[in-house]
Amino acid sequence: MDVIKNYVLSLIAGALIIGFAYTKWELYSVTKEYHEYRANIEEQVRIAKEKAAKIKLEQDAKYEQAQKDYAASARDLDAALARLRDIKAMSGNSGLRMAGRSTSGMSAETADSRRIAPAITIEAGVRQTAFYAEAMKDTLQCQRLIEFVKD
Repeated sequence: MDVIKNYVLSLIAGALIIGFAYTKWELYSVTKEYHEYRANIEEQVRIAKEKAAKIKLEQDAKYEQAQKDYAASARDLDAALARLRDIKAMSGNSGLRMAGRSTSGMSAETADSRRIAPAITIEAGVRQTAFYAEAMKDTLQCQRLIEFVKD
């Protein structure tokens, strides 16, 4: 009976040892899988952050360049509008200087006055273009915005 009791106790002890070892192995496997999963997630998060930072830098550079381009285009448009508003440049009333020694210029008057509007008409037309100037500025702004968003 003592022998059977020893065998039964040995079997119980062996089963407990095997069960304990199996539990430890399962715990190790789950822990290992968890650490691999966590490392994978952390790597994906790191890559996503790097990608987001790169995209942000590119977008900031693109935005800065778009602002510079718009400012330059707006300056060019303002300069062109200012030249259009300059009555002396547009009216045809002043003489045209000739090259050489001549101190007099070409006459501002033409033989056929029906083809050239009088200076007062041109001046009034140019001064009434504020609406058109604002429309051109709005169009420029929209064009630049479309170009910015399109790229």
